[in-house]
Amino acid sequence: MGGRAGYGWKACAALAFAFAALAGCRPGPARSAQLASCQAPAWSKQALERRIGHCTELIATARSDELTAALTARAEAYQLEADLPAALNDYARALRRDPHDAAALNGQGMIYLDQGDLARAQADLDQAVRFHPDAWAGYNNRGVLELRRGDFVQSLRDENRAIELDPASADPWANRGLVFLARRRWDLALADFADALHRDRRLTLAMDGAGQAYLGKGDQARAARTFGLAADADFDAGRYPAAIAEAGKALAAKPDDAHLLNMRCWSRAIENVDLAAALADCERSLQVRPDNADTLDSVAFVRFRMGDYRAAIAGYDAALRRNPKLASSRFMLGVAEICAGDRSAGRYDVAAADDMDGSIAAQFAAFGVTPASGGSSAGLKTQSHQ
Repeated sequence: MGGRAGYGWKACAALAFAFAALAGCRPGPARSAQLASCQAPAWSKQALERRIGHCTELIATARSDELTAALTARAEAYQLEADLPAALNDYARALRRDPHDAAALNGQGMIYLDQGDLARAQADLDQAVRFHPDAWAGYNNRGVLELRRGDFVQSLRDENRAIELDPASADPWANRGLVFLARRRWDLALADFADALHRDRRLTLAMDGAGQAYLGKGDQARAARTFGLAADADFDAGRYPAAIAEAGKALAAKPDDAHLLNMRCWSRAIENVDLAAALADCERSLQVRPDNADTLDSVAFVRFRMGDYRAAIAGYDAALRRNPKLASSRFMLGVAEICAGDRSAGRYDVAAADDMDGSIAAQFAAFGVTPASGGSSAGLKTQSHQ
């Protein structure tokens, strides 16, 4: 997709929830630099992996007063990576050390909710509220559970309490918007989603909810635009499955959006799924914007994923004729040439791409695509994400 390659990672759940923004559940200014790195926010797979590494190092050597916090922080990172067994294991270890650890109770409870174990989720979230009645996150997460149960009155009560305790946090506004959405109170839902996005412009849950509310009001144009914003935000964060889903909602309302068609094509190629559908998306995009270099790059990557290296080479050549500065096309042209048996040309183009963008090899390595070192093997290692 012409340089917009990011790092793929999996969103943990469809609903917004708070991990550890609880008064008293994080160490104060005296925490070590290692713990600060272990608890650092992470918005990409690469950042999550760094965070897990910092936490693992700290857990191996942690002072007793930091071990519980490190276990909980690593569990949160595993949860965001959708490695739920590892997350549950760390939460359990943290709770054995401190049964009142609100962050661990909230995180574990939300995993149980995601798995459909409402009884365990209820027990954990009730305890989080009972042990920390002045912290907003427990009420917010319990409100999500109550919404899942269909108890709109109690869900509103808990989300209202979360907003009272910390009106600056975006999640309770978004989750209260979901309650209004479920009750078909479109304007109230839109107001809450707007408030959530004012506090966190990256909160795609609120964008998606706003799109649903616009659909409820019959405003197809605004719905398509809002779903498209959610798709872009998910794509930029490397949440490619979520981007595919959001783009689908936008395209249902606006089927000839060339940008979204190309983005869904590229996202499917990154994930190495639904390649025939990906190709159809790119071809539709090219009908709207003929000879667009980014889309030609996407088509070539789909052909590469399909194993049609000659067609991929032709596609990358076409993209580079339109835009000779596309490092992604130059790099993948080289990889495709290696796969097709022309190692000399392939090594030249891979090196040329590295001169254009020193990070390009790492970007495609995150997608499971690397040229083989020395060109002495089959020429390529690929990894499917199906």
